[in-house]
Amino acid sequence: MGIGRHGYGSTGFTVVDVETTGFSPQADRVVEVAAVHVSADGQITGEFCTLINPCRDVGSTRVHGITAADVASAPPFAAAAAAVWQMLTGRVLVAHNASFDKSFLEAEFNRCGASLPPPPVMCTMQMSSHYLAGLRPRTLAACCQAAGIELSGHHIALGDARATARLLACYHSAHRQLTT
Repeated sequence: MGIGRHGYGSTGFTVVDVETTGFSPQADRVVEVAAVHVSADGQITGEFCTLINPCRDVGSTRVHGITAADVASAPPFAAAAAAVWQMLTGRVLVAHNASFDKSFLEAEFNRCGASLPPPPVMCTMQMSSHYLAGLRPRTLAACCQAAGIELSGHHIALGDARATARLLACYHSAHRQLTT
């Protein structure tokens, strides 16, 4: 897994999850973002979560449960960008299906005229092929069930980020057992 190798993870991890209006980072927008700080030894040490006003329709409310009324008074991403940036700086970015979350964060930062801090990235979905071998599908729900992790608030950014953080800690524990 490489947790702690070459200094990655020595200052910890930031587990992120975004809820979006759709699947295209170029055309769609973030409607909720959560970031959970995880120490190098797998302990949750801080959290940040906010709804984001996408300045357009919110997309599939049946998936994420977020309505236009929910985001009407929420900040646009540009107003939350500094807090998100601070949560990511100096840490390994972790997500379940990291390419999805990272691509949306990159697109939102680019719309603000900034670049996503260039952290190393780890994907718990990809890591599941090693730590939860043979599991299909490798969705967050399936991985959590296989690892005995409660997934409450699925498709709520903070609930998914917390579950992903616990999944990372599970992988970290398994990794330590393999290397000792």
